[in-house]
Amino acid sequence: MLSPRLGIKPHDVMTLIKTCSSRIEADLASIELSAAGITATIVGIGVGMEGGAEGVRLMVLDNQAEAAFKVLGNS
Repeated sequence: MLSPRLGIKPHDVMTLIKTCSSRIEADLASIELSAAGITATIVGIGVGMEGGAEGVRLMVLDNQAEAAFKVLGNS
């Protein structure tokens, strides 16, 4: 579910920035993005809270994707 609190609306285009192996890894990346002023959302939390076979996906607004890739680099 998208979060109006974060300024994300149903019609906004989201870009996959990173697939993480755990919720903790996704949370840490999200905190790093937030510190840079980039809104991120975590998708795919399910099986055992670890995202199952598909992992936990970290998504950002499409217009913030380039900046997000720079912030996270190769992490």
